Amino acid sequence: MHLHHVFRARPLLTALFAALVAAPSAIAQSNSMQVTPPVPIEPFEGRWNTNHGELRLHQVRRDPASYIIGDYANRGIIVGLVSPDGQCAHGVFTNGAESGGFQFVLDQGGEFSGLWAWHGEPPAGEWTGTRVGDAPRQLSGFTRGGGTLQVIDQPRAIMSGLYDSRHGTLDLASRDLFLWGAYADKGIIAGQWDGNGFVGQFTNDGRVGWFDFDVLSKTGTVRGGQWGWHGEGKRGAWTPSDYTGQVTPILDAVDVGGHLSC
Repeated sequence: MHLHHVFRARPLLTALFAALVAAPSAIAQSNSMQVTPPVPIEPFEGRWNTNHGELRLHQVRRDPASYIIGDYANRGIIVGLVSPDGQCAHGVFTNGAESGGFQFVLDQGGEFSGLWAWHGEPPAGEWTGTRVGDAPRQLSGFTRGGGTLQVIDQPRAIMSGLYDSRHGTLDLASRDLFLWGAYADKGIIAGQWDGNGFVGQFTNDGRVGWFDFDVLSKTGTVRGGQWGWHGEGKRGAWTPSDYTGQVTPILDAVDVGGHLSC
């Protein structure tokens, strides 16, 4: 059963809490020869065959926490927080014009079990998956036209921290040309670099919108931007600027999981 067949829009807020990811074990000794174990992949990173369509997930860090971000069955995007032990993730998915929450729990065999819910509603069903390959280097869920964008290793944060905007304060992080974070007390925001700036989606209660920020990559300055609701023609200006108020953390307390936190 596909999620988009059963959606009923309701307001939802969900919760992220920052966490440390356990470090890999140290170098092992065997007789006189020193052996370095292979560095494990990030546990949620990969291509997943699930009962609600394919997930294409990358795992990125904003110290001290680790996050998953990717696209979801050609219907939307997915972003969430990984637990301190690395075995659970929870967050938000978008499905067309609406959004919901999820919780995934890994087992030891490359599979996860989990739950999903529409915004503001209790869990509606199971979400299970099996890892079937590496995370793709191109994703299509963040663009409005269905075009693909490249995932490129880029540890430098183009945009990071708090930003003011006419539509509310943003708390943002970026890594590997992904952008993600909190949108005021309304939802989440996530995007990818398209060569001129970041494009992607945001949630506002149960609704989903798109954004397009023209960003100077060297400084993270937003030179212009626009937004609109998914599936609607109306659009407006959205140009975040450096935060000038009292610095108060937002991302660690953003509401994104509801009943489905780890």
